[in-house]
Amino acid sequence: MKLGERYFLSTFILVILLLILLSISTELFFRKYIREDIRKNQKSLAVIYSHVCEEALVSNDFLFLINYTKRVKETNRMVSYVIFMDTKSFILVHTNPELLRTQAPVDLESRTKKISGITFFNNLSKDGSIETTDVISPVRQGSNRVGTAVIGYSQSYYETLVKQELSKFHLYFLLIGLLGLFAGYILSKILARMMILRINRLGDAVVAMSQGNFDANIELKGNDELSWLGGEFNNMAKKLKEVDEIKQSFVSNVTHELRSPIAAIESYASEMLDGGIPQFIKTGLNDITIIRNNAMRLLRLVNDLLDTSKMESGQFELNMRHVNITSPIDTVVKLYEAVKIERKINLILDVPHNIPEVLIDEDRIIQVLSNILNNAIKFTPENGEIILSAKYIYEKPKPYLKVCVKDTGNGIPLPKEQQQIIFDKFTQFKGIKQYGKGPKGMGLGLHISKYLIELHKGKIWVESPPAGTNIGTEVIFTLPF
Repeated sequence: MKLGERYFLSTFILVILLLILLSISTELFFRKYIREDIRKNQKSLAVIYSHVCEEALVSNDFLFLINYTKRVKETNRMVSYVIFMDTKSFILVHTNPELLRTQAPVDLESRTKKISGITFFNNLSKDGSIETTDVISPVRQGSNRVGTAVIGYSQSYYETLVKQELSKFHLYFLLIGLLGLFAGYILSKILARMMILRINRLGDAVVAMSQGNFDANIELKGNDELSWLGGEFNNMAKKLKEVDEIKQSFVSNVTHELRSPIAAIESYASEMLDGGIPQFIKTGLNDITIIRNNAMRLLRLVNDLLDTSKMESGQFELNMRHVNITSPIDTVVKLYEAVKIERKINLILDVPHNIPEVLIDEDRIIQVLSNILNNAIKFTPENGEIILSAKYIYEKPKPYLKVCVKDTGNGIPLPKEQQQIIFDKFTQFKGIKQYGKGPKGMGLGLHISKYLIELHKGKIWVESPPAGTNIGTEVIFTLPF
């Protein structure tokens, strides 16, 4: 069974259950109302009859009273008998002429003496069921009681009347119930259709996304779970689109970055082979140097990819030992000595030699410093300046080492609150000027650096004014002692 059919069926069953509960509760209420209404009419008739008895006694017109008593019984099919007796329980008027001027039964006589107002008494048959109900009302002249009026009602006719009224109610409620069922059927269909339409929108968007269309957007109005799901789906589609763009950019960058050194190696190797020994003697050393540099570039790219893979699988391990930070800094500075001279960049070191040793993986910190310094050189103009500093910071509960690399480039073209995304994987900026002639890179260096620093229990962040101010960018990381 499809979801829409299940939803419609469950909604329709719920409507039926509600109608059943409503009918039961309404019938109980109506049954109680009918009984109370009949009792109210019986009491009203008893009050009227007692007043008539009072007037007949005042006018001494018993013939009128006898005729009125007959009329009461004849006009009300529920009435079994009507009695008027004096204070000594002597029957003065009775719908049965044979019982006139006789003494009332003992049980009736005892009841009449006990009452002070209108009272109901049930008369039981031999099997214990109610046969008749007496409504007894005292008759007074002024404050003196002069007699008692009794109207006996048939219990069987009373029950028949209740059943007749309930039958009418059942007929009316059946018509209303049928209308309710029809309305419930239509409403269930509409609700099921509305829900299925919204789910179909989600389904269409999922199909579109499975086919590579990440621009699918779902508009589901409301505050229910489906609206929330639609919003989450839109967020997911947006993130998947970003991931797809990063993937495409990554594939393009990797292809370019790998192709360039491979092409260079192939070109210079072919030149050496085609030129033979004379050509090798003439340019062989330079060609081999170029081949070696491109091979090293390839190795760095592959290492970055392998490091990223290790990071994502959680297999990165550190070889920790106590090292003075001047050692990895000196190593990195020597690596970029030739580039610094070629680009006429002034590299200033501000590293005290009395800094305590810190527990690090020296090779990985060299990798971090190399990535940061490489970016600084790449985006610093000719005759620019780079400051590499290290400082011991004493702070409770634990002191730490603070290392900063500050350049004089254009800065990061992002608001301050968004600048930390430079540490995200494959992050590259369009429109920012690169001064160096080196390769653009794949956007993995700073991402790996952030992971390595955090693996050392340290922190890394960037501080940069808006792009174009020529104040430069400062990358800072800390290492705990």
